[in-house]
Amino acid sequence: MIVQPLDLGKIVHYPLSPTNYFREEFPKKQIYLHHTVSHPNPFSNIDYWKSQGIRVATCVVIAGKPYPNEKNYKDGDIVQAFPSKYWALHLASHGSSNQIPAKYKTREWTRELEKASIAIEICNAGWLTYQNGKFYSSFRSIVPEDQVLMYVDKNGYRGQKYYHRYTDAQIESLRLLLHFLCDRYGIPKRYNPDMWDISVRALEGEPGIWTHTSVRSDKSDCHPQPELVRMLMNLEKETVAPRIETAPSPAPVFKEPEAILITPGMVIQESAQPLDMGVSPTITNLETPISLNTDFPTP
Repeated sequence: MIVQPLDLGKIVHYPLSPTNYFREEFPKKQIYLHHTVSHPNPFSNIDYWKSQGIRVATCVVIAGKPYPNEKNYKDGDIVQAFPSKYWALHLASHGSSNQIPAKYKTREWTRELEKASIAIEICNAGWLTYQNGKFYSSFRSIVPEDQVLMYVDKNGYRGQKYYHRYTDAQIESLRLLLHFLCDRYGIPKRYNPDMWDISVRALEGEPGIWTHTSVRSDKSDCHPQPELVRMLMNLEKETVAPRIETAPSPAPVFKEPEAILITPGMVIQESAQPLDMGVSPTITNLETPISLNTDFPTP
C-alpha cells in the first residue's frame, strides 16, 4: 500500500526553551509512544513542561479533539516542542514503583534509553472511572460515552476497565509521523506484539517502536486500542510515496527553535496497576466486543 508522506508544512512549531531539553545529539534507535493524561490541548502540555523548569518532555505532541470553545488547534495536529535529534527525560524507568529486572532499574540505564529514543505524546485522558452514569478522567473531566473504550477481561488493561479512545485523526497523524521518523533515523517499522507489557527487548534498547508500558509496569500509556494496533501492524507493509517539493520549500520539520512561546499550563499525570499479560486482554467499544490478537485484517 502506498501512502502519502507527512506534510511537513502542517507541523505546528511551539518551542520549549533550550533549558527544557538536552541539546545533545545521539543516534536514535527507538520510538516510545506516550499519552498525556490531560485535556486535548497540546499547547497546555508543552506549557506545563515549561512551567516545571525540568527537562521532562517529548519532541512532539499530537492534539486531541478540541473542546467547543477551543479554536487554536485541530484534532490530530502535530505540535513540535523541540528537534527530534535532541532528547529529554520521558521514561523514568528506574522509579521505585516500576517492577522490572534490577539490571535495568538504574538512572544510568534509563538515561541511555532516553538519549537513544524519540518520544511522541498523544493528548488523551487515559483510564476512566464510571460513576452515576458518566465516565470521568482521573482529573475529573467528563468523557462522552462515544469516546470510551471498554476492556472486558477481568483485569481490564493494566488494572483499568475504561479508557479514553485515541481519535482517528490522532492515529492517522501518528502513522504519518512514524513513517517520517523511522525513515529519517533508520528505525524498524515492524510491529512488536510485546510492546503492551514489560518487554526485555525494549529494555535492552532493541531498535523499534515501543510504548511507555514496554518499560514501565506502573503506567498505562499507550493502551492497545484496536485501531492503534491495526495501524502499527500495517506500518511495515506500507510504502511512502516520494516527496514532491514545491518552491519555495517549507521550513524543515524539527527546525531548531528560535523563539520561546510558553505560558504556564497544566497536565495531570497518572498511575496504574500492573497487569499480568499472560493472556491478551479483550477489548471492546460499549456495544460490540472485539478480541485483541495479531490477526487484524488489512484495511
